[in-house]
Amino acid sequence: MSQSKRPRKAKPAAKPRARGVLAWALLSAPLAGAASATDLQDLGRLRQLAERFLHEQVSAADAALSARIEIGPVDDRLRLPRCEQPPVPFLPPGTRLHGNGSLGMRCDEANPPWTLYLTYKISLQGPALVARAPLGARQPLKAGDVELRSIVYERPPGDYLRDTTLLEGAMTARPLPAGQPITVDSLLRSQTVRAGQRVKVWLPGAGFVVSQEGTALNAAAPGELVRVRTDAGKILQGRAGADGRVRIEP
Repeated sequence: MSQSKRPRKAKPAAKPRARGVLAWALLSAPLAGAASATDLQDLGRLRQLAERFLHEQVSAADAALSARIEIGPVDDRLRLPRCEQPPVPFLPPGTRLHGNGSLGMRCDEANPPWTLYLTYKISLQGPALVARAPLGARQPLKAGDVELRSIVYERPPGDYLRDTTLLEGAMTARPLPAGQPITVDSLLRSQTVRAGQRVKVWLPGAGFVVSQEGTALNAAAPGELVRVRTDAGKILQGRAGADGRVRIEP
C-alpha cells in the first residue's frame, strides 16, 4: 500500500529590501506628494546665500582679508519646503573662517521647519610680513629686515605677523629664506602676558569694539595664543599683543 505524500507548504515570498526605499523616503519626506517645483526650496539659492554670508563673516572679522569660498554640493534629490523668507544662516560654535568647515541654514516658518548643513572651503589671502633677504637662526630682527606683502594663507590668519612693532626684541627661531612669511612660531620673543595676570581682552567687529577684562591662563609672547577666563567664568582664546592686551579671535 502506497502512502500518500502531504503537499509541501509554499514558502512565503521574500520581503523586498527596504534600505533603498528608506533612503529615498528620507530625501523626499518633507514634501511627499508636492504639487509643483514652486513648493520646493531652491537648493542653488541656498548655496548662494551661504557663500554671501561667509564673505560677510570674513569681512567683519578682518577687513584686510579677501576670501575664495567654495560651497559643497547638495544632493539634488533633497526636497525641502520652500521658505517664504530667506533662510537664516548660522555658524555652529567653534567654527573657523578658514579651511574646511560647515554652516547651517535654518527655516523655522516652513511646514515642517527644517535645518540644512552645508560644507564649505575658505581660502584666504591677506597681508603678512615676509623676509626681504635670507635670515639666519637666532638673528635679531628689525623693521628693515621684512616687508609687507599680500600672500595666500596656508595657516590660520592669526599665525602671520603684519605689524613690525611685534618684532621688537625678537629674533629668528630658525633660518628663514627670502620671501618666507614671518609667523609666530618662527620667532623667539619675550613674553608680554603671564599666567594669572589680569589682562584686557578685546574683540573687533564691523564698526565697533567689545572690551572686557579677565585672567590669563597661560603665558604668551606677542602673537601667540593665550586663554583668558573672564570675570563671568567664560573661557576665551586670542592673541597676545605687544602691549599686553589680548585680541579675541572670532
